[in-house]
Amino acid sequence: MASNAITATNLANWIPEFWSARVLADTEAALVCVPRVDRRFEAELKFGDTLNIPWLHNMGDASTGASTADITLYDTVQNTTQLIVNYWYYKAVGVDDRNAAQSRPDYLASALQKLSYSIALMMDSKVNALFGFTNTVGTEGSALTDDVLIAAKEYLDLANAPYTERSLLLDPESVTDLMKIDKF
Repeated sequence: MASNAITATNLANWIPEFWSARVLADTEAALVCVPRVDRRFEAELKFGDTLNIPWLHNMGDASTGASTADITLYDTVQNTTQLIVNYWYYKAVGVDDRNAAQSRPDYLASALQKLSYSIALMMDSKVNALFGFTNTVGTEGSALTDDVLIAAKEYLDLANAPYTERSLLLDPESVTDLMKIDKF
């Protein structure tokens, strides 16, 4: 009978080792502002371009006139909003040829999603900073209440904001406050 057992150190050389074909990635938070802005013009622009966006004022009350009268044309001053494409963000990674050939998980394909999210998160932050609210409700650090929500809706109604263009953007603390209100 043998008295010298094979040690764990020597056995370790014979235990197979595998690499998963899947890569774990952090779960991404949902973007907030970028999905809520009009980006139809994006494909036509490149860095350094200026986009002029004309917009129409309300034309005022309609007037009545006899069907035989000449038409009076209404003229109002119209404005243009300029959008200057002056941000350029990137995030890059690389893998040398030797490691790319040896690596079973497709690192670059997995990293692409993470890199894209990094850029999208920067875009979301920049778009969020562009919102210039003139009517604000509530107080930072105070609980979100029915009165605050009703006041916010009232400001939107007074501004004739289209219902299809409205969004409610809340920070995590406000979502917690909403969960404490029974109707939500």
